[in-house]
Amino acid sequence: MVTVIETTNEEQTRLYDSLLNWGNNYLLAMLLSNLIYITYIHCLFTTVSCIGFFGIPGDYCRIRSPTCCPNRDDDCTMPILGNHLCYCDVFCDRVDSNDCCPDFKEVCLGELPLMPTDGKVAIMVALITTNMIRFKKTAINAQESEQSFFTECSGERNLE
Repeated sequence: MVTVIETTNEEQTRLYDSLLNWGNNYLLAMLLSNLIYITYIHCLFTTVSCIGFFGIPGDYCRIRSPTCCPNRDDDCTMPILGNHLCYCDVFCDRVDSNDCCPDFKEVCLGELPLMPTDGKVAIMVALITTNMIRFKKTAINAQESEQSFFTECSGERNLE
C-alpha cells in the first residue's frame, strides 16, 4: 500500500529550499572543517620545525676540542639530552637548521648570550589552537629546561 501525500507548490518550494540550504551548509561545514585541519597540520609542522636546543643550559662547544669547526663536520658534535647530538660546526648555523649546540653562537660566533643571569630561561611557547598559533612568554627554571628542546624560530627574539 502506497500513501500519497499531496503538497502545494509553496510547500514543495519550501522543502526544496530547506534541502538546498542544508546542502550548502553541509558543504560549508566540510570546507571549514578541512580548512581547520589543514591549518592544524601546518601549525604542527611549523612548530615541529622550530624545535631545537636553544635555551638548554650547559657548556657544549665550550668544552670540546676544537671548540668550533669550519664548514660542515659531522664529527663536530657534543652529546645533549641523553642520546641526542648537537653540532659546533659552522654548517649548523643555517636558517633551516636547528641542531646547533645551545652555546654555539656565544662560543663560535662571539654573540652575547640572551639568557638572563638569574638562573631562569626565557622562552616562547607555541600554543596551537584550531586556526592560529599564539605565542606566550614564559619562564622556566634552568634545571627543568634540560628535559625539553627549545630554539629560536626566526632569529628574532623578544625577551622584554
